[in-house]
Amino acid sequence: MSVPLLDVRELSIRIPRGANGYAHPVRGLSFTVPRGETVALVGESGAGKSSVCSALMGLLPAGAKQGGSVLFDGKALRPHEVRGDRLAMVFQDPLGSLNPYVKVGRQLSEVLEVHRGVTGRAARRAAIEMLERMGVADADQRFDHYPHQMSGGIRQRVVLAMALLVEPELLIADEPTVSLDVTTEAQILELLRDLSHTRGTSILYVAHEPAVIAHTASFLHVMYAGRIIESGPTERVLAHAAHPYTRALIAAVPHIDGDAPPVPIAGNPPEATAPDAGCAFAPRCALARSACLDRVPRLEELADQHRSRCPVVLEEMA
Repeated sequence: MSVPLLDVRELSIRIPRGANGYAHPVRGLSFTVPRGETVALVGESGAGKSSVCSALMGLLPAGAKQGGSVLFDGKALRPHEVRGDRLAMVFQDPLGSLNPYVKVGRQLSEVLEVHRGVTGRAARRAAIEMLERMGVADADQRFDHYPHQMSGGIRQRVVLAMALLVEPELLIADEPTVSLDVTTEAQILELLRDLSHTRGTSILYVAHEPAVIAHTASFLHVMYAGRIIESGPTERVLAHAAHPYTRALIAAVPHIDGDAPPVPIAGNPPEATAPDAGCAFAPRCALARSACLDRVPRLEELADQHRSRCPVVLEEMA
Protein backbone atom coordinates (compact mmCIF):
# COMPACT_ATOMS: atom_id res chain seq x y z
CA MET A 1 0.00 0.00 0.00
CA SER A 2 1.40 3.40 -0.98
CA VAL A 3 2.04 6.04 1.66
CA PRO A 4 -0.60 8.82 1.53
CA LEU A 5 0.68 12.29 0.81
CA LEU A 6 -0.99 13.62 3.95
CA ASP A 7 -1.63 11.48 7.03
CA VAL A 8 -3.35 13.19 9.98
CA ARG A 9 -3.48 11.11 13.16
CA GLU A 10 -5.49 12.06 16.27
CA LEU A 11 -5.07 15.79 15.64
CA SER A 12 -6.20 17.86 18.61
CA ILE A 13 -6.17 21.66 18.84
CA ARG A 14 -6.70 23.90 21.85
CA ILE A 15 -6.77 27.70 21.57
CA PRO A 16 -6.57 30.03 24.61
CA ARG A 17 -9.74 32.00 25.37
CA GLY A 18 -8.65 34.30 28.18
CA ALA A 19 -10.39 33.73 31.48
CA ASN A 20 -12.57 31.04 29.85
CA GLY A 21 -9.62 28.70 29.48
CA TYR A 22 -9.29 26.96 26.12
CA ALA A 23 -11.49 26.45 23.10
CA HIS A 24 -11.15 22.94 21.70
CA PRO A 25 -12.11 23.24 17.98
CA VAL A 26 -10.54 19.92 16.92
CA ARG A 27 -10.76 16.73 19.00
CA GLY A 28 -8.87 13.62 17.88
CA LEU A 29 -9.18 13.99 14.10
CA SER A 30 -7.71 11.34 11.78
CA PHE A 31 -7.80 11.23 7.98
CA THR A 32 -5.56 10.85 4.94
CA VAL A 33 -5.23 12.49 1.54
CA PRO A 34 -3.88 10.03 -1.05
CA ARG A 35 -1.65 11.24 -3.86
CA GLY A 36 -3.57 12.73 -6.76
CA GLU A 37 -6.92 12.51 -4.94
CA THR A 38 -9.40 15.12 -3.70
CA VAL A 39 -10.66 14.63 -0.14
CA ALA A 40 -13.34 16.85 1.42
CA LEU A 41 -14.02 18.06 4.95
CA VAL A 42 -17.66 19.13 5.24
CA GLY A 43 -19.65 20.71 8.07
CA GLU A 44 -21.29 23.84 9.45
CA SER A 45 -19.35 26.87 10.61
CA GLY A 46 -17.72 26.03 13.92
CA ALA A 47 -17.12 22.38 13.07
CA GLY A 48 -13.34 22.91 13.21
CA LYS A 49 -12.56 22.69 9.49
CA SER A 50 -10.64 25.95 9.20
CA SER A 51 -8.70 25.16 12.38
CA VAL A 52 -7.51 21.96 10.70
CA CYS A 53 -6.34 23.99 7.69
CA SER A 54 -4.55 26.50 9.91
CA ALA A 55 -2.76 23.70 11.76
CA LEU A 56 -1.58 22.11 8.49
CA MET A 57 -0.27 25.48 7.28
CA GLY A 58 1.36 26.33 10.61
CA LEU A 59 -0.94 29.33 11.06
CA LEU A 60 -2.57 28.62 14.42
CA PRO A 61 -2.76 31.66 16.73
CA ALA A 62 -0.15 32.29 19.38
CA GLY A 63 -0.59 30.10 22.43
CA ALA A 64 -2.47 27.37 20.60
CA LYS A 65 -1.62 23.80 21.61
CA GLN A 66 -1.58 21.03 19.00
CA GLY A 67 -1.58 17.30 19.74
CA GLY A 68 -1.42 14.17 17.63
CA SER A 69 0.74 13.89 14.52
CA VAL A 70 0.69 15.03 10.90
CA LEU A 71 2.80 13.26 8.30
CA PHE A 72 3.54 14.79 4.90
CA ASP A 73 5.04 12.42 2.35
CA GLY A 74 5.79 9.98 5.18
CA LYS A 75 7.64 12.49 7.37
CA ALA A 76 6.57 14.77 10.22
CA LEU A 77 5.06 17.89 8.70
CA ARG A 78 7.08 21.07 9.26
CA PRO A 79 4.87 23.70 7.60
CA HIS A 80 7.55 26.39 7.37
CA GLU A 81 9.69 24.05 5.24
CA VAL A 82 7.03 23.20 2.63
CA ARG A 83 4.48 26.05 2.82
CA GLY A 84 4.13 27.98 -0.43
CA ASP A 85 6.21 25.37 -2.26
CA ARG A 86 5.01 21.79 -1.84
CA LEU A 87 2.00 22.83 0.25
CA ALA A 88 -0.30 25.73 -0.72
CA MET A 89 -3.65 27.08 0.42
CA VAL A 90 -6.53 29.02 -1.12
CA PHE A 91 -8.48 30.95 1.51
CA GLN A 92 -12.22 31.72 1.68
CA ASP A 93 -11.95 35.42 0.83
CA PRO A 94 -9.91 36.11 -2.32
CA LEU A 95 -9.98 39.89 -1.77
CA GLY A 96 -8.62 39.48 1.75
CA SER A 97 -5.90 37.17 0.41
CA LEU A 98 -4.53 39.79 -1.98
CA ASN A 99 -2.66 42.98 -1.13
CA PRO A 100 -4.99 45.80 -2.26
CA TYR A 101 -2.06 48.18 -2.82
CA VAL A 102 -0.06 45.92 -5.13
CA LYS A 103 -0.90 44.89 -8.69
CA VAL A 104 -1.76 41.21 -8.98
CA GLY A 105 1.07 40.65 -11.47
CA ARG A 106 3.63 41.70 -8.88
CA GLN A 107 2.01 39.43 -6.27
CA LEU A 108 2.14 36.49 -8.68
CA SER A 109 5.73 37.17 -9.73
CA GLU A 110 6.85 37.38 -6.12
CA VAL A 111 5.80 33.75 -5.57
CA LEU A 112 8.12 32.63 -8.36
CA GLU A 113 10.96 34.84 -7.12
CA VAL A 114 10.79 33.52 -3.55
CA HIS A 115 10.25 29.82 -4.28
CA ARG A 116 11.81 29.28 -7.70
CA GLY A 117 14.29 32.13 -8.19
CA VAL A 118 12.51 33.16 -11.41
CA THR A 119 12.48 36.93 -12.02
CA GLY A 120 11.80 39.58 -14.66
CA ARG A 121 10.23 38.68 -17.97
CA ALA A 122 10.37 34.97 -17.27
CA ALA A 123 8.29 35.44 -14.10
CA ARG A 124 5.80 37.65 -15.94
CA ARG A 125 5.44 35.12 -18.76
CA ALA A 126 4.93 32.21 -16.36
CA ALA A 127 2.37 34.18 -14.31
CA ILE A 128 0.36 35.17 -17.38
CA GLU A 129 0.40 31.59 -18.65
CA MET A 130 -0.95 30.37 -15.31
CA LEU A 131 -3.69 33.02 -15.35
CA GLU A 132 -4.69 31.77 -18.79
CA ARG A 133 -4.79 28.18 -17.50
CA MET A 134 -7.10 29.38 -14.74
CA GLY A 135 -9.48 30.74 -17.38
CA VAL A 136 -8.67 34.45 -16.94
CA ALA A 137 -9.49 36.31 -20.15
CA ASP A 138 -7.04 39.03 -21.27
CA ALA A 139 -4.52 37.72 -18.78
CA ASP A 140 -1.76 40.04 -19.98
CA GLN A 141 -3.95 43.04 -19.12
CA ARG A 142 -5.20 41.58 -15.83
CA PHE A 143 -1.56 41.14 -14.82
CA ASP A 144 -1.33 44.94 -14.40
CA HIS A 145 -4.63 45.36 -12.52
CA TYR A 146 -5.21 45.88 -8.83
CA PRO A 147 -7.47 43.39 -6.96
CA HIS A 148 -10.34 45.88 -6.64
CA GLN A 149 -10.52 46.14 -10.44
CA MET A 150 -11.56 42.48 -10.70
CA SER A 151 -14.74 40.55 -9.97
CA GLY A 152 -14.86 37.97 -7.18
CA GLY A 153 -14.60 35.13 -9.69
CA ILE A 154 -11.50 36.59 -11.35
CA ARG A 155 -9.88 37.28 -7.98
CA GLN A 156 -10.47 33.67 -6.98
CA ARG A 157 -8.78 32.53 -10.18
CA VAL A 158 -5.84 34.82 -9.39
CA VAL A 159 -5.52 33.31 -5.90
CA LEU A 160 -5.63 29.81 -7.42
CA ALA A 161 -2.96 30.81 -9.93
CA MET A 162 -0.80 32.14 -7.11
CA ALA A 163 -1.11 28.90 -5.18
CA LEU A 164 -0.40 26.73 -8.22
CA LEU A 165 2.49 28.64 -9.79
CA VAL A 166 5.03 26.47 -7.98
CA GLU A 167 3.01 23.27 -8.65
CA PRO A 168 2.40 22.22 -5.03
CA GLU A 169 1.85 18.57 -4.24
CA LEU A 170 -1.04 19.40 -1.90
CA LEU A 171 -3.54 22.24 -2.30
CA ILE A 172 -5.78 23.15 0.64
CA ALA A 173 -8.95 24.85 -0.60
CA ASP A 174 -10.82 26.38 2.35
CA GLU A 175 -14.31 27.08 0.97
CA PRO A 176 -12.90 28.87 -2.09
CA THR A 177 -16.32 29.29 -3.73
CA VAL A 178 -18.37 30.42 -0.71
CA SER A 179 -18.73 34.03 -1.94
CA LEU A 180 -19.20 33.24 -5.63
CA ASP A 181 -22.30 32.89 -7.78
CA VAL A 182 -23.41 29.41 -8.85
CA THR A 183 -21.97 29.67 -12.37
CA THR A 184 -18.55 30.85 -11.21
CA GLU A 185 -18.57 28.22 -8.46
CA ALA A 186 -19.10 25.49 -11.05
CA GLN A 187 -16.21 26.85 -13.12
CA ILE A 188 -13.84 26.88 -10.12
CA LEU A 189 -14.83 23.33 -9.17
CA GLU A 190 -14.14 22.23 -12.75
CA LEU A 191 -10.70 23.85 -12.55
CA LEU A 192 -9.93 21.93 -9.37
CA ARG A 193 -11.10 18.65 -10.91
CA ASP A 194 -8.83 19.29 -13.87
CA LEU A 195 -5.87 20.01 -11.58
CA SER A 196 -6.32 16.72 -9.82
CA HIS A 197 -6.84 14.64 -12.95
CA THR A 198 -4.26 16.18 -15.28
CA ARG A 199 -1.50 17.35 -12.93
CA GLY A 200 -1.86 14.87 -10.08
CA THR A 201 -2.37 17.60 -7.49
CA SER A 202 -3.76 16.32 -4.19
CA ILE A 203 -6.54 18.53 -2.83
CA LEU A 204 -8.05 18.92 0.62
CA TYR A 205 -11.36 20.68 -0.05
CA VAL A 206 -13.31 22.33 2.79
CA ALA A 207 -17.02 23.07 2.33
CA HIS A 208 -20.19 23.83 4.29
CA GLU A 209 -22.42 21.28 2.59
CA PRO A 210 -21.88 18.00 0.73
CA ALA A 211 -23.53 18.91 -2.59
CA VAL A 212 -20.68 21.29 -3.48
CA ILE A 213 -18.16 18.48 -3.67
CA ALA A 214 -20.44 15.71 -4.97
CA HIS A 215 -18.55 15.51 -8.28
CA THR A 216 -15.20 16.83 -7.06
CA ALA A 217 -14.03 14.77 -4.08
CA SER A 218 -13.53 11.02 -4.15
CA PHE A 219 -13.69 10.74 -0.36
CA LEU A 220 -15.78 12.69 2.15
CA HIS A 221 -15.38 13.38 5.88
CA VAL A 222 -18.29 15.03 7.70
CA MET A 223 -17.16 17.09 10.71
CA TYR A 224 -19.16 18.15 13.74
CA ALA A 225 -17.87 19.74 16.94
CA GLY A 226 -14.25 19.00 16.11
CA ARG A 227 -14.72 15.34 15.18
CA ILE A 228 -15.36 13.30 12.07
CA ILE A 229 -18.84 11.86 12.58
CA GLU A 230 -19.13 10.12 9.21
CA SER A 231 -16.72 9.31 6.39
CA GLY A 232 -16.50 7.25 3.24
CA PRO A 233 -16.46 7.36 -0.56
CA THR A 234 -18.41 10.49 -1.51
CA GLU A 235 -21.05 8.78 -3.64
CA ARG A 236 -21.80 6.20 -0.96
CA VAL A 237 -22.05 8.72 1.89
CA LEU A 238 -24.40 10.96 -0.10
CA ALA A 239 -26.56 8.03 -1.17
CA HIS A 240 -26.54 6.14 2.16
CA ALA A 241 -25.89 8.69 4.90
CA ALA A 242 -25.67 6.86 8.22
CA HIS A 243 -25.51 9.76 10.68
CA PRO A 244 -28.44 12.07 11.51
CA TYR A 245 -26.21 15.12 11.06
CA THR A 246 -25.11 14.07 7.58
CA ARG A 247 -28.73 13.42 6.66
CA ALA A 248 -29.66 16.85 8.03
CA LEU A 249 -26.93 18.56 6.00
CA ILE A 250 -28.17 16.90 2.83
CA ALA A 251 -31.80 17.75 3.60
CA ALA A 252 -30.90 21.41 4.23
CA VAL A 253 -29.70 21.90 0.64
CA PRO A 254 -32.24 23.21 -1.91
CA HIS A 255 -32.90 20.75 -4.75
CA ILE A 256 -32.95 21.96 -8.32
CA ASP A 257 -36.17 20.07 -9.08
CA GLY A 258 -37.93 21.76 -6.16
CA ASP A 259 -39.76 18.56 -5.16
CA ALA A 260 -38.25 18.53 -1.66
CA PRO A 261 -37.99 21.94 0.04
CA PRO A 262 -34.85 22.48 2.15
CA VAL A 263 -35.22 21.62 5.83
CA PRO A 264 -33.13 23.80 8.18
CA ILE A 265 -31.23 22.08 10.98
CA ALA A 266 -32.81 23.02 14.31
CA GLY A 267 -30.62 24.42 17.07
CA ASN A 268 -26.99 25.51 16.96
CA PRO A 269 -23.65 23.70 17.05
CA PRO A 270 -21.99 23.54 20.48
CA GLU A 271 -19.35 26.07 21.44
CA ALA A 272 -15.74 24.94 21.08
CA THR A 273 -15.42 25.43 24.83
CA ALA A 274 -18.17 22.87 25.55
CA PRO A 275 -17.16 19.84 27.64
CA ASP A 276 -16.35 16.63 25.82
CA ALA A 277 -19.23 14.39 26.94
CA GLY A 278 -21.60 12.23 24.96
CA CYS A 279 -22.66 12.79 21.36
CA ALA A 280 -22.26 16.48 20.54
CA PHE A 281 -25.18 16.34 18.08
CA ALA A 282 -27.62 14.79 20.58
CA PRO A 283 -29.28 18.11 21.62
CA ARG A 284 -30.29 18.69 17.97
CA CYS A 285 -31.05 15.08 17.04
CA ALA A 286 -34.58 13.61 16.79
CA LEU A 287 -33.15 10.10 17.22
CA ALA A 288 -31.19 10.83 20.40
CA ARG A 289 -31.57 8.53 23.41
CA SER A 290 -30.42 8.96 26.97
CA ALA A 291 -27.48 6.66 26.22
CA CYS A 292 -26.27 9.18 23.60
CA LEU A 293 -25.34 11.53 26.43
CA ASP A 294 -23.20 9.00 28.32
CA ARG A 295 -20.14 8.77 26.10
CA VAL A 296 -18.71 9.89 22.76
CA PRO A 297 -19.75 7.27 20.17
CA ARG A 298 -17.00 5.44 18.30
CA LEU A 299 -16.54 5.70 14.55
CA GLU A 300 -17.86 2.30 13.45
CA GLU A 301 -17.22 0.56 10.12
CA LEU A 302 -20.25 -0.08 7.91
CA ALA A 303 -18.97 -1.24 4.52
CA ASP A 304 -16.69 -0.14 1.68
CA GLN A 305 -14.71 2.25 3.95
CA HIS A 306 -17.97 3.86 5.07
CA ARG A 307 -17.93 4.70 8.80
CA SER A 308 -20.38 6.45 11.11
CA ARG A 309 -20.40 7.61 14.72
CA CYS A 310 -24.13 7.02 15.43
CA PRO A 311 -24.97 3.71 17.20
CA VAL A 312 -28.73 4.37 16.88
CA VAL A 313 -28.63 4.39 13.07
CA LEU A 314 -26.13 1.55 13.02
CA GLU A 315 -28.60 -0.58 14.99
CA GLU A 316 -31.35 0.28 12.51
CA MET A 317 -29.14 -0.71 9.58
CA ALA A 318 -27.96 -3.98 11.15
